[in-house]
Amino acid sequence: MALSRQLLRDNAHIAAYHFHKRHTLFRTIVLKQKFNLTDSWGRYEWQGRGSSHHHGLYWLSGHLDLDPDNDQSPDAAALQSRLRHIKYLVVDEKSMLGLEQLARIDSRLRQAFPQRNLEFFGGVSVLLVGDFFQLPPVRQKPLYSTSTCLSSSERRGQVAYRLFNRTVFLTTVQRQAGDD
Repeated sequence: MALSRQLLRDNAHIAAYHFHKRHTLFRTIVLKQKFNLTDSWGRYEWQGRGSSHHHGLYWLSGHLDLDPDNDQSPDAAALQSRLRHIKYLVVDEKSMLGLEQLARIDSRLRQAFPQRNLEFFGGVSVLLVGDFFQLPPVRQKPLYSTSTCLSSSERRGQVAYRLFNRTVFLTTVQRQAGDD
């Protein structure tokens, strides 16, 4: 075991392959059936336009053919098929998530689960992960905004965000341990 650790430490390409293999196996076996892992990242484009993407929900902001409120859109069946077993949505980098994005995620999950479209997030449990002291959302109001001047989609996002009533603070830095 000590030799394999030394090989991983001294050979970056082996370590990268080893990590990728373990990560892929974990995602395939453990997380595939119950979780949809997604993250958001902002892309600052020239002309000052910003956009964020949630590939796990088949949604790219600014995509003209996609109406998240239309459960008859061309990709609705694909979305419903792909997410039918999902019980939890884990969104990383919550600091980059804006009120409008949260409203669109809510709409998209309602579209994915039409039998539960009256429930927030289509009845899926949503976990927001990250640190608000990181990067703010691009050209959107942050989730913790107290502004009273909100668009209708921002208001929907604010209502959805206020449903999150539990916060877990991790106070111990935990590194990977073990022999493999």
